[in-house]
Amino acid sequence: MLVESPTDYGHTWRVFKYFAKDCATSFPNITSGQAQGVGDLVCDSKYSDIEPSTGGEVVLKVFDPSFEIENPYSPYIQDLVTLTNLRINFTRLHALGDTLLGRRQNDSLDKYYCALYEMVVRGSCFCNGQASECVSTQKKHSDVFSPPGMVSYKLT
Repeated sequence: MLVESPTDYGHTWRVFKYFAKDCATSFPNITSGQAQGVGDLVCDSKYSDIEPSTGGEVVLKVFDPSFEIENPYSPYIQDLVTLTNLRINFTRLHALGDTLLGRRQNDSLDKYYCALYEMVVRGSCFCNGQASECVSTQKKHSDVFSPPGMVSYKLT
């Protein structure tokens, strides 16, 4: 699984973080384990085991709390935390061993799917100090996909 985010309403997606049971196999060019610094792109295997098959959770924090950030308003840090969309890309499913039961491989994999039962995203409106508040609007960005439930904001 990978989490992607753009800053331009879906035109240019960048990977924010990788998750896999076996990072070396799933994402061979990505470093496995803990990030060593702000902005490190890594693959985390902590949340990708076969158990629990339901009720599991993935926790993604923008920054590891142990990192010292000298200036959170620097352009580099602001570029890391500013986004307009969020995309979860499920790249591989666990087979749960059913392929060992003598069934055709495609038959056993056809019944698998993954579902997201709850997603909590916390953030704030970015206004560069030009507004006193951000209010919800129904403005659609006609040049990109605008799914139901997508919330846009305007500055007031």
